[in-house]
Amino acid sequence: MTLVSNMRRIDLNGHILASIDFETTGTQPGYHEICEIGILPVGDDLETTFKPFHCYLRPDFPERASSTAMLVNQLDMQTLLDFGLPQEYAKDRFRDWFDRLNLSAGKKLVPLAHKCEFESAFLDSWLGTSGKYAYFRADARDAYKFAIMINDLAAARGEKPPIKSYSLTKLCNQFGIPFSGEHRALNDAKFEIDVYRHLCELANHQGSSGERSE
Repeated sequence: MTLVSNMRRIDLNGHILASIDFETTGTQPGYHEICEIGILPVGDDLETTFKPFHCYLRPDFPERASSTAMLVNQLDMQTLLDFGLPQEYAKDRFRDWFDRLNLSAGKKLVPLAHKCEFESAFLDSWLGTSGKYAYFRADARDAYKFAIMINDLAAARGEKPPIKSYSLTKLCNQFGIPFSGEHRALNDAKFEIDVYRHLCELANHQGSSGERSE
């Protein structure tokens, strides 16, 4: 799918959009743990990226790891135990990284994630709810939900829904985004930004087409 973009810059009032992806030892926050973090801030043009935050974490409870989750993320538990950052040290590293972004007073990161409830729940478990909201705003963006909304709006106008599938892999394929190295946190965070930008362009194109047809 190719679009000619005349999309304006997004305005987050001084906050910064940041794509987030976690690889975890399972699907249950508070029981399973984050074992890889990728956070990639992006400018209001949805093109310019800033220095990312990325690290591997040492699980405190390796015995709780789901074999299914570890098969999906393809991380080796012994390597994480030998070389992953301790959980508290990783938090300190994250806080230092955030401070180096030099955001204006009171400004935070606006999370962008695919099915953002997953990342939000693990952020709660990792930083605590109050800790999470010290760095992240609550008004997260989500390319998965955005794609569903675009199809709903098309259907409401009596048009064929343009999105064929909502998975990150399928969306990358539909928009012609080179997709490799999936299930590495920083790679998936970059793919999410690319998909979100294409969805914004598609929504902008649909809105312009609707105005011309009236």
